Amino acid sequence: MTSLGDVLLEEYRTVKAEQNDRIKTRDNLVYATMAAMAAVTYAALTLHLPDLMLALPAAVLTLGWLYLGGDRKIAWARDYLRTSLRPRLAEHLHLTPDDLLGWETPPRHWGLSLWRVGGLLHDLALFVAAPVGVLGWWAIYRWDSGSPFAVVWLALAADTVLVTVAAFASTAARQPIYGRAALAKLAKQRPA
Repeated sequence: MTSLGDVLLEEYRTVKAEQNDRIKTRDNLVYATMAAMAAVTYAALTLHLPDLMLALPAAVLTLGWLYLGGDRKIAWARDYLRTSLRPRLAEHLHLTPDDLLGWETPPRHWGLSLWRVGGLLHDLALFVAAPVGVLGWWAIYRWDSGSPFAVVWLALAADTVLVTVAAFASTAARQPIYGRAALAKLAKQRPA
């Protein structure tokens, strides 16, 4: 018969493997986004079809949404490991959660760090600035051609708002849960 400790360790391995797979996929979406941007730009320039650049914001927004969704699931797995599985495993082994898997908990000084600000700026530059820049360029390029500017500027505003909100939500999802107080609060909420 399998012990509770074996089951909890297997659950840890499974969640950690899932988290690692999602991290790889999320990171590859950055490269896919840059490749899509390069491919659309190359096609638009070589085929002399500037309107083809309008495909870029849709592609980047779609890939960005997948990126942020993956980022959120990575954060959920991290929080589950820290706040649920780690305390149960520590309880089974008669240890405190701080004695077990200490590397899963970041230092307390990791609030709004340079690393997190850099990550947010990266997300905003890749998934917001590039599509907004393309839409702005296209609107200026087509200024005299009688294009439906209201639609372009509406798309520009919608893209900016949606992706900015999503990026901030993703950054909020990365907020770690710190310390014994949070673990004690969760332990009280968990049924006996």
